Amino acid sequence: MSKNEFKFERGLTEKNFIDRLNGATWWQKIIKSPELFIGIRKNYLNVYHMGCSLVELRIKGGKLRGKTHYKYLISPQSESPYVTFMNGEIQDEMKFLGHSIRNYDAIDEIRKTSELHAGDEAKLVHRILEINRWNYLDTEIAFKWTETEEGNELNRQDRIDLALFDVDKEKGLGTIYFCEVKRENDDRLYSTADAPEVVGQMRRYLKSLAKQRDNIITSYKEVCRNLASIYTGAPGVDMEWIDRLNFFAEAKEDKLRIHNEIILLIVKETGKKEKHLAGNLVTGGMVENLEEEGEFKSGVVIGPDDADSFTLSRIKQELNKS
Repeated sequence: MSKNEFKFERGLTEKNFIDRLNGATWWQKIIKSPELFIGIRKNYLNVYHMGCSLVELRIKGGKLRGKTHYKYLISPQSESPYVTFMNGEIQDEMKFLGHSIRNYDAIDEIRKTSELHAGDEAKLVHRILEINRWNYLDTEIAFKWTETEEGNELNRQDRIDLALFDVDKEKGLGTIYFCEVKRENDDRLYSTADAPEVVGQMRRYLKSLAKQRDNIITSYKEVCRNLASIYTGAPGVDMEWIDRLNFFAEAKEDKLRIHNEIILLIVKETGKKEKHLAGNLVTGGMVENLEEEGEFKSGVVIGPDDADSFTLSRIKQELNKS
């Protein structure tokens, strides 16, 4: 089986993309919302809430073009999610037209509708993003490749849950922290015939980080520049975050790094029967060397069902104990 990994690329470099965004009144509602997170891709972006992509935006023909899954456009104000039928024919198919969302000025309604489709793990990721709002860099981070198997080319991808960042201005350094989130009762944390599924997942992540390190650093410099341009002047935005974004964007690449541990955040669930993690996956509150790939390794931070347990400052403290 052969494998071809796509180059990791991020950044809005299309002419006037950000100017057109910032000139749209409906876009201002998006950047004012503390519950929405922008994922910068290669010349397009996604707006996320609880893991749901509410809109994908691109520049086409010099104009902003977007797409949204129709399931997010049924207003949560709808009295009933059901339509009736008689003699095999739908009777009230038109009723939903009165409840459908027609424009992005109604972003709060779109956001509320999306919550009906969010999974438990996505809600946990969202809570951790919220508490780390001013260290936010990216979410739903895809690493894509193709595999040739028995003559057929197959598209594959992994998605890391979130990326945070921080800077040390005295030393002139910037650091990216990649994190994967799991609930404690997630079956992927426990042994199968060979090893817990999460071990294979983390191994793939580590290989991607090792191969794509330079591309990741270059991409996130541009992402920081884009986020700073989008959010500067927006109500409620922490200007220290903007300052950190600008610092990272302007730093020399040899002063920027990916933290050498991809971090597995395991959330203990209150009121649920505890399981024992398999093998030597967990030792106390920290796991070292779950897997290694070159300069990268895996670390684990375990905390209660409480987003405050997973602030970046606390994550760093736990990693420094190892």
